[in-house]
Amino acid sequence: MRYLKSLITPFPSFYDVAVGGMLFIFTIQGNDNRALFLSFYSIFLFILTLGMTPKREYRSTPLCLLVVWSFLGLFIHNYCLIPNTVVYSWKLFYCLTEGFLYILCGVMFLFSVARYTTNPRFIYFFLPIAVLPILPGLYHVGSSTVIVAFGISTIIYLIASRKYVATLVSLLVASTLVVNRFEWLAFKFRCRPYGWGQMFKNMFYHPRLYSGTEVVDPGIEFSPFIAKWIDAHIPSIKPFLASLFGTGFGQYLNNEYVWVTRDVYGWVHKQNDYMNLACCLGPIVLVFIALFIAQSVKTIGIRPILILFLTVLITGMAQMTMFDPGKATIGLMVIALTLTDGLRRRA
Repeated sequence: MRYLKSLITPFPSFYDVAVGGMLFIFTIQGNDNRALFLSFYSIFLFILTLGMTPKREYRSTPLCLLVVWSFLGLFIHNYCLIPNTVVYSWKLFYCLTEGFLYILCGVMFLFSVARYTTNPRFIYFFLPIAVLPILPGLYHVGSSTVIVAFGISTIIYLIASRKYVATLVSLLVASTLVVNRFEWLAFKFRCRPYGWGQMFKNMFYHPRLYSGTEVVDPGIEFSPFIAKWIDAHIPSIKPFLASLFGTGFGQYLNNEYVWVTRDVYGWVHKQNDYMNLACCLGPIVLVFIALFIAQSVKTIGIRPILILFLTVLITGMAQMTMFDPGKATIGLMVIALTLTDGLRRRA
């Protein structure tokens, strides 16, 4: 009864209801349409804030650096936005496929929720309802990543809060479950090291890859002006520039796979958001992400709600969520709401 009362205390604002409307993304068919909905609905929420007074202050230098770095990628990778070109005619579509607008809108959503929501618990109530449509698909493929991530997050929280007896009990239960389901977990995990190994290599050295005469990985592609200057002055280090700039977004027909060149040859699921982002934008983004995590943990504090925040982060270590707008929406929503809860308690 106390929990139900907290859903309407304080009374949810119109903006809270509007934020909950983001969860309608699961009624939309197709990832391309969902990506458009996520981007433009985030802009809609930001527009609403123009006539509002912030409920609390929130700043994040790491997220600012991430957005600035991805913005620079628009001018470094792939194409050149000059008049009388096909790309220029479709520049909005280019911005979407390049990934900058996707990252910008995600950060806008996070900031808007953290600053302007009145009662985040009201929005929490609708999250399980929104997740229901994707549960059959997860059950069909036997996905256990979120469950494992939740278990690990719970143990981390118990250790951080110095609840050692509960930690031992949780470890005992987790060990029993792992032993009973070891073959299945090992089967689901088997291909991940190959993809992770290749992505780690690609973060620092990413030449174009061929299978026979077919290009299976375009490697680093720069805009014509930058590529011309590199070829004229420092062609030998061109493949190594991935260590700074990455490959950019929108390079592949399917962003879920990586071409593996060692032990196993062929396409393998990437299954790691952070390494994938580092391949796209360069390893420096891992520094931005680490700083954001540290800042967020400090804001949320060692409280049970930290478990939800850590679950999202750990899930991204063993699954692809960034290129799935539905999963990305749930992750963004959980991160934004847990940050908001932390900011409200610190106020």
